[in-house]
Amino acid sequence: MRWKWHAAAVLFALVLMTGAAIAMPGPEDGARNARPALAASTVTPAADEARDGPPAPDPTVEEDATPPGPTPSVSVGRANRGRLIDGVRLEESDHVRFKNGSPEHTRFGTVELVGMLERGALHVSRVLPGAKLTVGDLSRRGGGWLRPHRSHRSGRDVDIAFYAVDAEDVPLEPITLVPYRADGTGRGTHGEGTVFDADRNWELVAAMLEDPQASVQYIFVSRRLRSVLLEAGERRNASPELLERASIALEQPRRGGRHDDHFHVRIYCPEDDLPRCRDTPPWRPWYSGER
Repeated sequence: MRWKWHAAAVLFALVLMTGAAIAMPGPEDGARNARPALAASTVTPAADEARDGPPAPDPTVEEDATPPGPTPSVSVGRANRGRLIDGVRLEESDHVRFKNGSPEHTRFGTVELVGMLERGALHVSRVLPGAKLTVGDLSRRGGGWLRPHRSHRSGRDVDIAFYAVDAEDVPLEPITLVPYRADGTGRGTHGEGTVFDADRNWELVAAMLEDPQASVQYIFVSRRLRSVLLEAGERRNASPELLERASIALEQPRRGGRHDDHFHVRIYCPEDDLPRCRDTPPWRPWYSGER
């Protein structure tokens, strides 16, 4: 009987060895198993798109979320019926401040407008040190309606308080927009003792009109203060060409306020934003956009 048990054990061992040999992969089996993994790792998105066609558009992604051109902002539509993509925030600095109570959400514009304000304020601080540029509303980050304005919707408009001095010619920082009489004296609760700073205001106008990146369409201001500004330009030996440009851009609007308490400045569409940005007349002699 003992030999029968030995024979059974040997037979069982042979069965186990045969099964292990069948399950053990050889060289060809290893290569065959590796190839599918290698092929999967080398498939590119382009190959997937070529095979399956372009991916379906994501309805949650805005079509124009990425603005074209080298600048980070895009003014879309008109100044009074438009919007702003990737608006640039104007920051306070050694040369720029916001009037008291200015809302945080109204401090955005195109990179050209914001840059023009920063460069203009820096210019004034260099030629006539001692004062900061006081700014009111620009636009919302994404543009659109901004109470109580009819424009300021596409990042190309800004309200600027006038530079002011006291009776002893010391620069002031207005807490709000102060209206001025024809003789340059301030009026109203906050205007008592203030004087329209004709020289600094002229230098700001000159800097904006000569800005290398922004093209000014309007500088709204009352007729009486317009005369004061042009006289200051002549007194400060501005070129005939600059005085002519200022005489065109400085304008009291036919509708709305007289603008005897602030400048309202509008720039033309930046070239990078055309044709999505849309200008409206008048076309100034220096205008170079699409009509």
